[in-house]
Amino acid sequence: MSTEWVVTTAAERFTLNDARAGETTFTVTNPVRRADRVVFEVVPGDGADAAWFSVAEPQRLVRGGASVSYLLKAAIPPEAPAGQYEVQARVYSADTAPEESSVLSSRVLLEVKSAPKPEKKKFPWWIVAVAGLVVLVIGLVVWLVTRPDGPPEPPTQETGAIVTVPDITTFDAEKARDVLEKAGLTPGVSYRYDPAKIGSVTQSVPAGLRVARGSVVDVVVAVDLKPPTPSAPIGNATVPAAPPPTLRWTQPEDFVGAWRIEIFQVTCYYANATGTNCTNLIAIDEVVKATSYRPVLRFTYRPATATTAGVYHSGTIAWRVSPVDAVGTPGPASPLVQFQVAQ
Repeated sequence: MSTEWVVTTAAERFTLNDARAGETTFTVTNPVRRADRVVFEVVPGDGADAAWFSVAEPQRLVRGGASVSYLLKAAIPPEAPAGQYEVQARVYSADTAPEESSVLSSRVLLEVKSAPKPEKKKFPWWIVAVAGLVVLVIGLVVWLVTRPDGPPEPPTQETGAIVTVPDITTFDAEKARDVLEKAGLTPGVSYRYDPAKIGSVTQSVPAGLRVARGSVVDVVVAVDLKPPTPSAPIGNATVPAAPPPTLRWTQPEDFVGAWRIEIFQVTCYYANATGTNCTNLIAIDEVVKATSYRPVLRFTYRPATATTAGVYHSGTIAWRVSPVDAVGTPGPASPLVQFQVAQ
């Protein structure tokens, strides 16, 4: 079943500055109780160009009932004609075809004014002054190098220097870290679930970006993940209602740091003599940062003397857990584990 996303806009129009740049916010809400991955796409109107717009992290995991915000930036090139344009956002579930779950936002207007005409440049007399200063500095350097005491020690590297992030996507993880270090950056490592491309490398900061020396750039390695192994409660165990049981599991890979926990309650409809119909309904769907989780569970039990139809719980709980990679993608889930909460 696809998620029926809700998309709202912070404003009805972009406010562009004199440089013809601006930004606005779109909010995407997951109205159902299960988590889903949403894809955010920009849909330009007539005359507008998709290259004018940019948004960070277009694919994200959204918990059930939660919302995420996307900051859409606009940068209109000088050659674009003045006029009024429109843009919309399209969102859809990453795990389904776009036509099955896509939702369009309302239109946001852009009023693009004519690009300002460049001012006539005056002769840069300051260049003459700078040239004179350069000659003076060169003379001083020549004197220092040729004096009897010998040349001075070379200056140390400036700690606030700016460096260019190299492209590491053609290397393995070890070589990629070495390339980052030689470029003056601090290599980190994270992992993404992509069993079709095991060992391939991407990077957390795009190649070509100018950043401060020493900045951290993650080497993002594609890996396979195994399902976690639930360890408590054991299958078909009976546990007391208070305190709630703590669910525990182990993960074969030591680099996994987040897990998706799904908990189902067996919910039944009692219809007197016509029988009872029971089904698994999801009660909790969350991402946690530890290999244990204590859920808050509430039950409505049918009294033994009940004679009217109604909905109640049997006290049976089923749960499963999945590893979540560094970019929010869930891996393979454990088998369902079922246990009974005593009345």
